[in-house]
Amino acid sequence: MKLRPLKAKMVMGKNTLMKAALNKKMTKPLEGDADFDERKDSWKDCPELDKIVTLLKGNTGVIFSNGDLSEIKKILDD
Repeated sequence: MKLRPLKAKMVMGKNTLMKAALNKKMTKPLEGDADFDERKDSWKDCPELDKIVTLLKGNTGVIFSNGDLSEIKKILDD
């Protein structure tokens, strides 16, 4: 709840599902895919996501933010 004022979002989930979602995001849409029309214009190569996939081990939470990371760290440390 303390992350909300910083406009940060924490996502907790099963590693298998998070890996599947990230791998889907990294896969270029091909004609014939069920979601090709949806993804063809917005897809871009994101090789940095592969680094995140390799870190998903054990209990994992991911925090998304465009704000000040030092403020988020203070909240997590508390």
